[in-house]
Amino acid sequence: MLGHRAVGGFLSHCGWNSVLESVSAGVPILAWPMMAEQPFNAKLIVEGLEAGLRIEAAGSRVADDGVVFKREAICRGVRELMGGAKGRRARDRAQALGRVAHRAVGDGGSSRDAMTRLISELREC
Repeated sequence: MLGHRAVGGFLSHCGWNSVLESVSAGVPILAWPMMAEQPFNAKLIVEGLEAGLRIEAAGSRVADDGVVFKREAICRGVRELMGGAKGRRARDRAQALGRVAHRAVGDGGSSRDAMTRLISELREC
């Protein structure tokens, strides 16, 4: 679904599969991590790859079952991702990463070559 041209961003908990799907589709993430590895993945996307933004926690509170964000915080994040300068930068980076990912799995790409070598080695066992 993320590959559809109508998708401009992805509000995500930043689970690893969601991160991979988003990067592969070239879609920026609005990060809303909750637990486990998700905060680390969000940090990678936002600070490392610069392919997304994080929902700002100002005015939020911690409940028994996690962080509760005010709707205004989510609205600000969506507005910035979809139309702000930081969002445009994240979109450009996400699209560039998507192109890199597609080359890696295409003919002669690094991922495809590595998988081909692995299959060859497994067949020899």
